[in-house]
Amino acid sequence: MSSMIFVSYRILDTNEVVARLDDSLAAEFGRVAVFRDKTRLAGGVDWPETIEENAKSCQIMLVVIGKKWASESFSEGKYKGFPRLYDPEDWVRKEITLALTPDKSVIPILVDGAKMPDRNWLANFGLEQLADKQGVPLRTDDYDDDFSKLVELLRDTSKNLPRDYLPLPGKHEEISAAERRWSYLQTHPIRGVEILLILKDEVGVGWFREVLDETQLSFTHSSECLRLGELLSLAPPANTKEQSREDDQPLCSFWELYLPEHGFWVKRIAPESHLPGRVAGFDTRVPWPLLKVPGVTRLNEISLLTDFGVSFPARMFHVGIEHFAINFVGDDFSFSIDLDEHGLDFLHEMAHEQHKAINAGATPIPIGVHFSGLQLLEMFRFQLFPKKRKKDDKRNVGFSGVSGTGGKAITFYPTMPPGFHNSTEFNDYTFTFTMPARIDSTKEIKQYKEKLRENPADTESYVKLAVLYQYEGRLHESIQCLESAIKCAPVNDDVHGLMGQALVKLGRFDEALPHFRKAVDMSPAKAMAHASFGACLHDLGELDEALVHFETAVKLEPSDARHQANLRLALTNLNRYSEAIAPARRAVELNPDDAENVALLGVLLEMDGKADEAMPYIEKATQLNQNSATFHELLGNQLAKNGEHLRAVDSLQRATKIEPNAHRFDLLGASLAELERWPEAEAAFESGLKLGPGDHQRRVNLAIVQHRLGKIEQAIDLCKSAIVIQEVADTYGLLGQLYACAGRLTEAEVATGRSLELAPDDPGLLANRASVLAALGRTREAVSCLERSLSADPANTTIHQMLEELTKSPAGSSEA
Repeated sequence: MSSMIFVSYRILDTNEVVARLDDSLAAEFGRVAVFRDKTRLAGGVDWPETIEENAKSCQIMLVVIGKKWASESFSEGKYKGFPRLYDPEDWVRKEITLALTPDKSVIPILVDGAKMPDRNWLANFGLEQLADKQGVPLRTDDYDDDFSKLVELLRDTSKNLPRDYLPLPGKHEEISAAERRWSYLQTHPIRGVEILLILKDEVGVGWFREVLDETQLSFTHSSECLRLGELLSLAPPANTKEQSREDDQPLCSFWELYLPEHGFWVKRIAPESHLPGRVAGFDTRVPWPLLKVPGVTRLNEISLLTDFGVSFPARMFHVGIEHFAINFVGDDFSFSIDLDEHGLDFLHEMAHEQHKAINAGATPIPIGVHFSGLQLLEMFRFQLFPKKRKKDDKRNVGFSGVSGTGGKAITFYPTMPPGFHNSTEFNDYTFTFTMPARIDSTKEIKQYKEKLRENPADTESYVKLAVLYQYEGRLHESIQCLESAIKCAPVNDDVHGLMGQALVKLGRFDEALPHFRKAVDMSPAKAMAHASFGACLHDLGELDEALVHFETAVKLEPSDARHQANLRLALTNLNRYSEAIAPARRAVELNPDDAENVALLGVLLEMDGKADEAMPYIEKATQLNQNSATFHELLGNQLAKNGEHLRAVDSLQRATKIEPNAHRFDLLGASLAELERWPEAEAAFESGLKLGPGDHQRRVNLAIVQHRLGKIEQAIDLCKSAIVIQEVADTYGLLGQLYACAGRLTEAEVATGRSLELAPDDPGLLANRASVLAALGRTREAVSCLERSLSADPANTTIHQMLEELTKSPAGSSEA
């Protein structure tokens, strides 16, 4: 996912001030607008590719320069003693190089009096343009003033940066909590969407089904639209089951008018439910994987949605829409798009005007609203801020309902009618509010702070306060609470475990380790204590010791799939692949629907030489999670290794459609080339090159395919650009072949000569050189090359044949 502002820095130079700057920028512009590696790289992502993508696509790059930025040097390796910029693979160097283009703004941030490095020195690394950029000071002792000036500069530089919302005055504590909460939620997975459509009046069920079939939900320009009517065929019978976020299938229900009282709508659920002839609304919950939105699984990835919207058929407005809302839901969040707030009245006006046009003979067209992904994220962020509601606002009330025995339930909109309590129907139910309440963390934090003022030695209050702080993402304050709890009760293993977890989230593994160790010492029979301790050791690279604790956790709780998976991980990282298979297999037996565990078992079996046994597991992983590009890539790669390129192409095409990256297009292109589907292979390699233009081999692969297609000059240009990236003997050899095909024999001689300078004894390159020399009439030199080639590869029949033909030719005989 690309961001507008990219923060480039060196960890050992300015890590602390960058952390503060990152938080400030996120609070000002929204987390999704800012890219810093530590806060935006989720577990399991391809981090080099993600950094490169964001550096290329950002509008503004902030290069944070401290006093050690230029001098920080290598302590070992071939660049020992040299500043890190000397390494072409230095990420700071690569980031800045990608951003120094005419369409981007690069702003050096000079921290605490740091100076801009000398222009001539920067020219050694191709970064001399950086010295031409006006630096902006950022002083830690006058941070707020300098940051305010930076914000003004950023807004002047780019008019597209999100505008912050103006929260209510006097709510600073709640605003800070909301920002921390928003930052914390960014990488949480999306579990599904919930849709509610309430009509102003009743309609026939048949007519409403037709209208729902014409009501469409879109996510991106390229993805297929979802018709709400489709969901009825995928779900159990309507109104027979209450919605639950645990379900893996859509659930649908119809609403009716609540006839005893005006202004209320009702939804009745019963296992034997019989739909009425007339209805006045519809709701559904759809698990996120069923929507098949490419590349979007987490909250922050909503920014990738290029065209999120809903469109209604014009005839829907003949009845009128009372309320329409879509909720994006996760384990810890629920954010809504409410058309009452975003133009429902305007849609009715549009429908009225269209109705006039239809009467005059015009064709009906759908009516709807659309948002970009960034707009959605800003709307969701704003929902966390404190704000006022109008007293008569129905959304301020929410839905309420009650449940009865035997799976019965009743839910009302906008709230429960006052007279329902006195109705005979009320006796069929017992009160259970069906709308889950959000945690009011700000209020609870105040309560526990008050308890601690009254009793500063209350360990339990410290722990609960720490948990609330973690809920808001306030990890530093959580740690302070846990430190106080440890002082009050130093032998509480749960407190030490919580402390370790908080420190790990901050990346402070060395500090977390003693707390996990104490938790294990205090409760040696607690499996989770060993698992947490082992995970911390593993992250610190202490694999052998981590293995001991993972093995202990498995012995204590052998039926917990998580412990088996941890043991598999440690053994795999110790290169003990055969031993890792047993816990991997056990993890799958305990949790057969965990796609990741299933896939990893397949990988281990393949590494152990059991390819036939591995394949069913890899195939099952793609069935369990059909939206995982990684699993489809894994399957495609395995099929290609087995020579099943036709099936491999199908899997790799799915992978590139779900989540395109350069490597996946490389694999796809290779299988298409094996099938001699050259135009498709060319398109795949070109797509890979657009996503990863800096790869040498990717250019060579495309050149080979273009050679097959007769595009010799294009192939030559690709080989020359590949050599600029990296000098490789085989690439010079290919370039020589291409020059020869184009009749440019002098250039072919130079290229093949350079290939032998890099690899003087390579039999293929020697034979390649011989072909060029023979074409130039230099038969004796060609024969010499072929003889050297045979010395290196005496069994090569092709070279024997070339030598025989050359020596038999008139030119060869006369020279001999």
